[in-house]
Amino acid sequence: MTKSRDNSITLFNNVNLGGLSEGKYQGVEYSVAAIVGLDIHAEGGTFRCQQKLTDIDTSNIVDDFIKAKVECSDGASYMFGSTNGKVWRRTPAGTLTQRTTIAAGVIAAKEYNGYIYYATKNNLGRVAVPSSGYVDWSANDDSWATFTKKDDFHPMKVLNLILYIGDGNLIAQVNGTTFTADALDIQTPHRIKALGNYETDLLFGTYINDNVHQSQIGRWNTWSPSYAVVDDVPETGINAFLEVDNIVLVSAGEYGRLYSYNGAKLTPERRVSGDYTETKCTVHNEAVAVFKSIPLFALSQVSGNGVRYGIYSLNRTAPTYPIVSALEYIGTHGSEADVEYGAIINVPDGFLVSWKKGTDYGLDKYDATGKATGYMISRRIMIDRMNKTEYANLSVAYEELPTGTSIKTYLARDGGAYEEFETTVDTERKIITTDVDLSEMVFGDIKLELIPSSNDTPIIQSAKLKLKN
Repeated sequence: MTKSRDNSITLFNNVNLGGLSEGKYQGVEYSVAAIVGLDIHAEGGTFRCQQKLTDIDTSNIVDDFIKAKVECSDGASYMFGSTNGKVWRRTPAGTLTQRTTIAAGVIAAKEYNGYIYYATKNNLGRVAVPSSGYVDWSANDDSWATFTKKDDFHPMKVLNLILYIGDGNLIAQVNGTTFTADALDIQTPHRIKALGNYETDLLFGTYINDNVHQSQIGRWNTWSPSYAVVDDVPETGINAFLEVDNIVLVSAGEYGRLYSYNGAKLTPERRVSGDYTETKCTVHNEAVAVFKSIPLFALSQVSGNGVRYGIYSLNRTAPTYPIVSALEYIGTHGSEADVEYGAIINVPDGFLVSWKKGTDYGLDKYDATGKATGYMISRRIMIDRMNKTEYANLSVAYEELPTGTSIKTYLARDGGAYEEFETTVDTERKIITTDVDLSEMVFGDIKLELIPSSNDTPIIQSAKLKLKN
């Protein structure tokens, strides 16, 4: 944070150009330390409450962690239990039912060439997608083909009219209706954990085990006997591929790192900010999606709570603007800690997201009719320790403050708990102001909390802290 000539510090302004900072102290211009439950992209130069998530499993039938999904051409969405193998269907009208059980548990699934293919540890199963009506799960074949390596990961990707499936150090394929268990083999002990594409070439990301800090990303043209390009990555596995404009982004390792891929090598792009001293995190293979042209990825806990877990966005408001990140959605469990997200599923009326928290499982949906309470935290404010400022005035400029909505302001002194301020609303100038006592601190964090009313939200333009001599 820097002071202007009038002794003021701009805390929040043009956040869509900065997004989340790299840490509490430093970041690019306009970046802030935390953005949770807010929409910074709706109109550049403002921010507001994001839509909330709503629990759609009202009958509590989802009793397993969903990590595999199919957005099917029959109009329904199919979700698969990773342990108990239950298959749930959600119709476009919103009806959620269990359809069958695949006893071994489903690792991955994909629609291809008139069938839904699904992988257990040992086998590839399939079921036909009808020309009318929904999939009849009484006709599924759980052992249509057998994997050679029987690995714990079976990522799937449809490319060049072929379905590719990872299996240990092998890539299997289904071409039409013909299964080949070893269309490509890679160097052992690498195991294929994620599949993506670069133009018409297949990308594969590898993993060895939790104790080996080394993985690879490879590129295969899908017809040569071997792959041509491979890049060693000093991370514990490639987790997932993300779609961002025409850029290939990759989640790798356990410390929130995102890389970009140029066709040959990965380049570090950004890391989800946090304290990784005792924290590890990941992005599950299917916990990525594109919604309203905005790429989303869900960050899950491996251990510790030094980062905020939830559904992050990567977006730019205009082609010439930078790509920025924000934590836009939190599941209905309401927590940023001790939670995993298994899959994000696009549906006609929004998206679904599965989660696991302790022994609880959930399936939430984007709610277009209601907003979430959200908050934003400034980068750390540093006070002159030799000539300490006693007081300051905090002013928040807003565009709209609908009836029933509100804006709360807080200060955390020297890393302590947040204290809420009493504020004054000037409806003529459209500002909210409060005096801030800085005498007992040397650094601090300002937090704004936006509270909606149904589907109405405050719309904030900027916030400034003016220091008093």
